[in-house]
Amino acid sequence: MSIRFYSIFVLTFLFISEGWANTTFDEISLGTGPECGYFLDKKEAINGIDTYTYDANCRESINLYQKKVGANLVNDKRFLHTYDSNGNLTDRYREDWNGSTWVNKYHYINTFNANGERLTSTRLDWTGSTWINSELYTYTYYPNGELQERILQDWNGSAWVNDTRYTYTLDINGMRSLNEIYDWNGSAWILTERYTYTYNAMMQLNQRLYQRLISGVWTDRSRTDFFYDSNGLLITEVEYDKVGNNWVNVDTTEYSYFYNNNCILKSACDDGNPCTVLDSIYTLKSDNSICKPCAGIVSTDSDGDGTADCIDGCPTDAAKIALGVCGCGVADTDSDGDGTADCHDGCPNDPAKVAPGVCGCGTADSDSDGLSDLLIGRDPLDQVVISREIAARAWWYGPEGVASFARSAIDIALWDLRGKVSGQSLVTML
Repeated sequence: MSIRFYSIFVLTFLFISEGWANTTFDEISLGTGPECGYFLDKKEAINGIDTYTYDANCRESINLYQKKVGANLVNDKRFLHTYDSNGNLTDRYREDWNGSTWVNKYHYINTFNANGERLTSTRLDWTGSTWINSELYTYTYYPNGELQERILQDWNGSAWVNDTRYTYTLDINGMRSLNEIYDWNGSAWILTERYTYTYNAMMQLNQRLYQRLISGVWTDRSRTDFFYDSNGLLITEVEYDKVGNNWVNVDTTEYSYFYNNNCILKSACDDGNPCTVLDSIYTLKSDNSICKPCAGIVSTDSDGDGTADCIDGCPTDAAKIALGVCGCGVADTDSDGDGTADCHDGCPNDPAKVAPGVCGCGTADSDSDGLSDLLIGRDPLDQVVISREIAARAWWYGPEGVASFARSAIDIALWDLRGKVSGQSLVTML
């Protein structure tokens, strides 16, 4: 089972300017489905209500939309879903209510790859007696499975022709940050619109901003703000249109859920710890309570050591000495192979040091006495002046101890460099 918090089991939709007739799937998570046992029950907006029915396998089978007419709800449209043996949504039908019965409107047929990623979505429209081609979406994905591009083509009676192209950009967390929309002008794609996405600290979608490119300037047109409950479930969408310099609320959608214990994927938490990578999001512990690692954030284990970053004092250090005791920090390495991590080694590049922090072989790689600024960028042949400056800097350490070891190492290194440059032995130079 995937431990992604953002389940795509339940889909919400982006309402494009043409409305329901051109609604396209956009995998904006509600954090619901068999990964957590919570299922979307009802979605209520200003003008109507969506209700949801699930099959024996806990998959959405019917989405019914009813319009609000006074105090009454009147059937308007519904969507019927069918799935293949792998649980992929292969068919999605829309039917409209004509006052007495449901009649066909359109039908989407989806194809998938072995990873369960949708490759194509073909829309067929009902003419009254037969289905005819209408639209074709093709999809490509990033290596992490996130949508990268979606292209819409229209059927002109004999062939598919380009209409709209959607490209998706991910942020450093692998979350969608930008959706750019291009129109086909007959020979090239022209950028016309975009959506930008921002997230809260729990990595949940916080806001979606829609803009149009007008005279070369991105202009705000609408936005949607998203709000969640303590379980991480989307409970409210608030939609605004930009009117002049003001945002005007045009719709508010409320979500409600039911919990189905029979549908939850009961993969037990490994040890009860609320923040380990082995715990699955929203799974049942032995006492039938729900475990949520890291308060709903998928626990990342950057260094692959089995300890989640959120409780790992050295999250990028696979060779740490112990939990929270880094080996060598980000450079969690032992550069000179002496068994002492760089972050604890005053001479991290000197395999022949006398002891940690006491360099040997004349390798001046320790800065324990604060002498590095006297050496970096200097002419190594000017060792007499350098030696005097070091003596002046380190006099307060006394004539013995670590400072004397460092001064000697630097002096030996400078004489060694002079000999190599001049081609003379140390005996000759002295």
